[in-house]
Amino acid sequence: MIPFIDIHTHFPKSKENVISIQNFTQKEWENLPNTEGGNFASVGLHPWFLTKENADSDLQKLTQLIDYQNIVAIGECGLDKLKGESLDFQTDIFAKQIRLAESVQKPIIIHCVRAFNEVIALKKKLKPTVPMIIHGFNKNETILKELLKHGFYISIGAAILRGDKKFEKMVLQIPTERIFFETDDVDIDVQEVYEAYCQAANVDIIDSKSIVYDNFKQRFTKF
Repeated sequence: MIPFIDIHTHFPKSKENVISIQNFTQKEWENLPNTEGGNFASVGLHPWFLTKENADSDLQKLTQLIDYQNIVAIGECGLDKLKGESLDFQTDIFAKQIRLAESVQKPIIIHCVRAFNEVIALKKKLKPTVPMIIHGFNKNETILKELLKHGFYISIGAAILRGDKKFEKMVLQIPTERIFFETDDVDIDVQEVYEAYCQAANVDIIDSKSIVYDNFKQRFTKF
């Protein structure tokens, strides 16, 4: 049976027929699951918790963690203009994580708040070959088109459950080979997100499961 894929969650989840990737920020690394187990994780330096005092040691630790068996992506990491250290500092640390992801060939899960132009510019500058996935996308059509133009992958979460027909229609512009689904920090089942997307797209949930599972296998080299 094809599983549901939850590309990004902050909750430990063990549900039948669901593959989930639990995110661990630098504040949570001590809670990482057994690296030999079947629980998949992503690790990254979240911009909210970046400090100039700890950046070097956190980057060193991240470099060690990323080789662990169950860690399949770097993130969430990125840029946030509303919270955290200066944008220049955030950008420097984000760039280092992009380079690290490229060196180990693992995808990047991106947190972005009011900094999409800067994220796109960094991608154009560094030219990573690994997937760069914007998590929890809930912005407008203009931003979506720019992200798609520059090769980003888009992960949709609880925003599609709001019943916003304009947003649902916009989401259908995402090429199926570049779409993922997630629950993030909302206590919902990822199946709900799949069902909302399928209703908007008028497609069978089995087909959507197959598409996202194929994306997952192709973009996450572990699989």
